[in-house]
Amino acid sequence: MTPRSFALLALLIAAAVVTWIAATSESERTASSGITTNVESGYYVLDAVIFGSNELGEPRYEIHAKEARQRDSAAPIEMLGIEVRYTAIQEPTWQITAARAELDPTSRDLAMSGDVVARRADDALAKTMDLRTDTLLFKPNIEQIETEATVSFRVGASTLAALGMRASLPKDTIRLNSNVRGQYVP
Repeated sequence: MTPRSFALLALLIAAAVVTWIAATSESERTASSGITTNVESGYYVLDAVIFGSNELGEPRYEIHAKEARQRDSAAPIEMLGIEVRYTAIQEPTWQITAARAELDPTSRDLAMSGDVVARRADDALAKTMDLRTDTLLFKPNIEQIETEATVSFRVGASTLAALGMRASLPKDTIRLNSNVRGQYVP
């Protein structure tokens, strides 16, 4: 073996030993500190928009989210900064906002929570109704919103409150569940 080959072999062995020592000491430091790094799989999206249509392919709703994350294909899609716009021909338009929501991947239901506000605008009557609640479930397959939580309504100067409600968006009907109270101002 020539001196040059011997020096090269020694250098390679030294590099392997240094690499092994560095790797061993790094894993010992991580184990002793209790810090582990977990890499999550799934998807993370900013400024997401989901479009939905009825059975005839007509556009019905848009779901906008500032952030959306799905950890795996079976998990719900977690969203922040939600805005839902429901529109249909010759029907009032609904705009629903919430701090956060979860979209079920199988049923496509959107469970919203945190300062939920639903606004129904009827341009033909020049009336707007505001609905406020803590939680609201949007069921796009049957074009319905519902809650079991306390809900308050305001139309002009009139107010109404109830415990739970269900609204059919295409039929433009609202059914209040219980403890209904309010003030009607003509």
